[in-house]
Amino acid sequence: MAAPKFCLLGPLTVRYDSTTLAVPRGRQRAVLAALLLRANHVVSVDELAEVLWGTDLPPSARVNVQNYVMRLRSTLDPAGSRIATHPHGYLIVVDDGELDIARFESLL
Repeated sequence: MAAPKFCLLGPLTVRYDSTTLAVPRGRQRAVLAALLLRANHVVSVDELAEVLWGTDLPPSARVNVQNYVMRLRSTLDPAGSRIATHPHGYLIVVDDGELDIARFESLL
């Protein structure tokens, strides 16, 4: 399978060649966007929860974030190597040329 193209400029999409993955709308998509905006850096569970609920966190926020990440893993990469778990959060691995924002900035 070809390398993915993560597109944040415009509608959030993930493409493999001519195939666009269906990333569900709502909170799962918001988690993906938050991870991509900090690609290759750990994003804490607390930061992801704040993206999803602001300061009014539900008691199940941590578990919900874990579930959204689990679903993203199965959508993006069934092998699970694209999104890594760290002690305090998650990191999405994005290689050079895979993220449209990084490509845009390099062309500036």
